[in-house]
Amino acid sequence: MNAFIQFFGEHLKRLPTTYEWAVRPKTKAGLPNFQWHPTSGTMDECIAMKQHLTTAWNEAEDNERQRLAHWIVADWGGVRANNPTTVAQYVSNFAGGTFNTPLKGVASYSKILSVINCLEYAIYDARVAAALNAVQVLYNSTAQPRYFAHVPSRNTVIKNFISWFAKNELGKPTWERIPYDATYTEYKQLLHDLKNHFPTYEVYHFEMVLFSMAPCLCERAMKVATLHYPDK
Repeated sequence: MNAFIQFFGEHLKRLPTTYEWAVRPKTKAGLPNFQWHPTSGTMDECIAMKQHLTTAWNEAEDNERQRLAHWIVADWGGVRANNPTTVAQYVSNFAGGTFNTPLKGVASYSKILSVINCLEYAIYDARVAAALNAVQVLYNSTAQPRYFAHVPSRNTVIKNFISWFAKNELGKPTWERIPYDATYTEYKQLLHDLKNHFPTYEVYHFEMVLFSMAPCLCERAMKVATLHYPDK
């Protein structure tokens, strides 16, 4: 926890300048009732969108919830490989209020959960997972760092970090491996624990910092560790 407290203490206030997620005009057209900002892709727009989606979800019928789930996963999130029936099954499972959160599919279903309640749930994807581990490499004040399972990525920097981490860090006895299917639960708990230290922020702020800084953090972690262990 100390590593994350130190990291977020330094970087939360920088989120307005570090976060960027461009939204295509076609994607915007899929959410016509949201007032898109003139300068798209900013932190403020993303937060407003998350809040809008949670309100819309709570007011929507089943068919509209299915559409919103597909939009956040495939259109906004860019995870287009999912079978529509898989997304529909996630929505059905979440409707009951009691559901499992395995590692498989987490990059998709966590997006849907963030729509259902953006104050309770946050997105867990390849960039977030890599950033969680990179932070612990860089801020190594943690006596026993915890490994948050990586998920596949198409980003070259993230892919390189995943390979580097498996080769150089994961075998060290200091790392505690969180059980794969407990990863999302532990991640969500971490974000809520961080709110106790940063009470003016919400879980989506922490997620967005991790997401936006992931490539930089991964590059820095590999570089710093290489300087410490030049023979690796």
